[in-house]
Amino acid sequence: MNGSGQFESTWILRVHDRSSLSTLTSFMVNQGIASFFDRDADTYFTNTIRFSPVESQTRLHRSAEGVKIFHAGSGSADFEKTVGLANIESFIASAQDSCTLEACIPWMQDAYRRVSARDHGSGAEAVFVVSTRSDPNFRSIERC
Repeated sequence: MNGSGQFESTWILRVHDRSSLSTLTSFMVNQGIASFFDRDADTYFTNTIRFSPVESQTRLHRSAEGVKIFHAGSGSADFEKTVGLANIESFIASAQDSCTLEACIPWMQDAYRRVSARDHGSGAEAVFVVSTRSDPNFRSIERC
């Protein structure tokens, strides 16, 4: 993302280096999540990103679409199976009207611990950041 909050796609796809793409035999698909608060729209947005040397996908989600859980990285493939769809759906339903830190962080800690125990590519420690409408600057709140 550049300084003005816009994504620059030139670093994601190596279209400027096509000669190395012709010898490419394998690659890893990278994933990212970027969330931000737009004061003018009074709305949170989350951009989910998947990219590799030969592919780039991005999707912008807005908070008006309801509670969503975004996951990325090596443990993402097992997230729903490991945490359990019923558990995820129950958490989303309980957080629909309000999600306090006291209610949400323990659930996220548990979900992260379950996934990291199963996926050896995931780190053992989760870092959470929070932003609110009254204080939209993201800040680290807890390590577990």
